Formats: sequence, structure tokens, C-alpha cells
Amino acid sequence: MKVKTALVAATEIKDDSARGFSVTVNDDPLELFVVNRSGNFYAYLNKCPHVGGELNWRPDQFLDVDCQHIECGMHGALFKIEDGYCIYGPCLGHSLTPLEIELIDGMITLLSDSKP
Repeated sequence: MKVKTALVAATEIKDDSARGFSVTVNDDPLELFVVNRSGNFYAYLNKCPHVGGELNWRPDQFLDVDCQHIECGMHGALFKIEDGYCIYGPCLGHSLTPLEIELIDGMITLLSDSKP
């Protein structure tokens, strides 16, 4: 069974932008972010695969200057928005951890496995 956690109205994340969230799922804290790419939403754990730190260097600042890639604020690694795959930087070839989301009644909703 999936735990559903409503994050934000889809209209609140504009095209080519991202928003970070701190939520509690199954009594565990979770840091994540959602990117809107032309009306398609992608969610990832806010954790760089290189050193494990958060990606954003300012609140909601997850994208590079051109809004074409997710950028790690610590060391400049670049990740593809659509799949989180690193195309530049010290974690080249690794990927961000994707999270399952769904649009439910206009809300971007995180879907997580429930604890047994």
C-alpha cells in the first residue's frame, strides 16, 4: 500500500523551475525536490550521489542558469532533469534517486511505500 503525501498544487511550480520540500513519511524525515519541465513533473531525493549533501545552494535553487539541468550547488555536477543521470562532474555516470509522484486532483503527490 502506498502512502500519499500532497506536496503542492501543480500550478505553483512554474515551467522550468523547481521547488524543495521537507516532509515526514512513515515517521521518517525526507528532503526532496520537484522539477517542472514543460508540464512534466520529476521528483528526486535532495541528495547528491557524490558526497551525499543537498543539491541546492539556496532555497528552491536546483537548476542551472539556463534551467536545462539539475545542478549540484556544492561542486557543479549536472544531471538530466528527465532521469537524474549525471552528465558532468565528479559523479559522472551516477544518478539522483527518483521518487514516485502523481498528480491527484491538481496536487503533486508523493507516493511512498508504507512500513510493514
